[in-house]
Amino acid sequence: MAISLTKRGAKWEAGVRVPGYPRASKRFHLKADAKKWAQELEDRYKAGGAAESKETTLSMMIQRYIDNELPRRSETTARTYRNMLNRISDAMGKLNAAQLTPERIHSFLDRELDCAGPTRNRYHAMLGSVFTYVSKAPHRMINANPMPQVPKYLENEARDRVWTEEEITLLIDTAYEMADEAGVAGNEGRRCLPLFLRLLNETGCRRLEGLTLTMDRIYDNATIKVMAKNKDRRTGKPELRTCLISEELLNDLRAFDRGPNNPWAFPGRRNADGTHAHATLDNVFKECRARAGLKDGGFHTFRHTAITRVGNNGGTLAQLQAFSGHKTPQMVMRYLHTDEDTLRGASALNRA
Repeated sequence: MAISLTKRGAKWEAGVRVPGYPRASKRFHLKADAKKWAQELEDRYKAGGAAESKETTLSMMIQRYIDNELPRRSETTARTYRNMLNRISDAMGKLNAAQLTPERIHSFLDRELDCAGPTRNRYHAMLGSVFTYVSKAPHRMINANPMPQVPKYLENEARDRVWTEEEITLLIDTAYEMADEAGVAGNEGRRCLPLFLRLLNETGCRRLEGLTLTMDRIYDNATIKVMAKNKDRRTGKPELRTCLISEELLNDLRAFDRGPNNPWAFPGRRNADGTHAHATLDNVFKECRARAGLKDGGFHTFRHTAITRVGNNGGTLAQLQAFSGHKTPQMVMRYLHTDEDTLRGASALNRA
């Protein structure tokens, strides 16, 4: 059956499913209105496509993108995108294709989002992906993508900074001071922070890769298996990426007091039902950074720093890719920040 009518609380939800098209749905107060909308949309689909019309709202476009594109993403990425798209839908979802002008979209990005320029650019890219997707066959819900005419915002230069070796030493020393103040039990975030910073500094791991590390994935040969951000295309399960750590960090991780039956390398609080909630460490790190007298930089700065360090020490592109776990060389290059000594060396080669 191509058309379905379902009672959802005080409203009727009409659903339309036609072979070759993703399912479309919309809610109405009256059953007759729901049935009429569904019948007209089904007829339009069968006639050769959902042409741009007043009935084609941004909410419909977003829902189609969520239903068909997000399942291809990792669980973490899909959750982030869904939250962004729901926020866009709440603000502009009732607008139809003709009303989605570059001026109106820019007004949303500029006035209704309380966030920095880089985050606004992420919403800009998210909208661009939706419009590009729904403008193609078999959807054709909009005739053109308006986003190229919407200006972008300045990126935050601090996001691309790297720590100096002096700053890294200062942060880790300060973290150990905070851990000593925390005592032996409790305050897991403070107790874990020094080891966590050392792991990020040695491996260039992402924050979540470190937080989800379990003790059974730390091996005697000083290798660890972190749960990568991407899913394996064959199994659909998160990929495990191999990283190397120092013998000293290996011994310190194993000697750390986690309490009984705690499998996590960096234990956090437990939920009310007894399940584990990953230690976020975010607030603890902000305090550590403030006590160290540093104004900016975060956990991801360690990743930029470690990858840059490998590159500046002569690492090849293949080595950089293996170290970072990036799928493409282009992504690796975004994390490289050339220091002055490397630039001078390159200039000397140019004069040779």
